Amino acid sequence: MSAPLSQSEIIRRLEKRRPGSTSGSYPAPTVANIASWLRQFEKDLRECDIPSSQQQEAAFMILPGTIRTEMMKRLREGPCDWVGFKDAIAEAAIRMF
Repeated sequence: MSAPLSQSEIIRRLEKRRPGSTSGSYPAPTVANIASWLRQFEKDLRECDIPSSQQQEAAFMILPGTIRTEMMKRLREGPCDWVGFKDAIAEAAIRMF
């Protein structure tokens, strides 16, 4: 098993795939696009070779501030797996938009 990626390496990989993605230019999830947004985000993670154990960390790097804040509140309730995390992103997008 390989060592986890550093935060800077995750950022480097995301930025190589989608320049500006960690500085606010990644499209935001909304009610209208949540299903396609999640599919695209998961595709980007695969193409960046982000380990599944670090998908949530990578998501926090690209989520807009309002949804990131909602997600942080959700995670205070307890940890969740990737499916639960995606469900929480969808719920946050619905509440925010």
